[in-house]
Amino acid sequence: MIEEKLTKTPLKRWLAGADALAKAERKLGLFQEQVNAYRELSSSLAHENAHG
Repeated sequence: MIEEKLTKTPLKRWLAGADALAKAERKLGLFQEQVNAYRELSSSLAHENAHG
């Protein structure tokens, strides 16, 4: 069953287990906090021809 799901939608990362999922969610939260804390500064440094 897992193999069938993974072959239909190839993943770059697969989190196996509730503990792995919880750890990833904590890391995502910390990363989001960092993005938000420096959003204005980061945006002010954008290059005119940057494509995002």
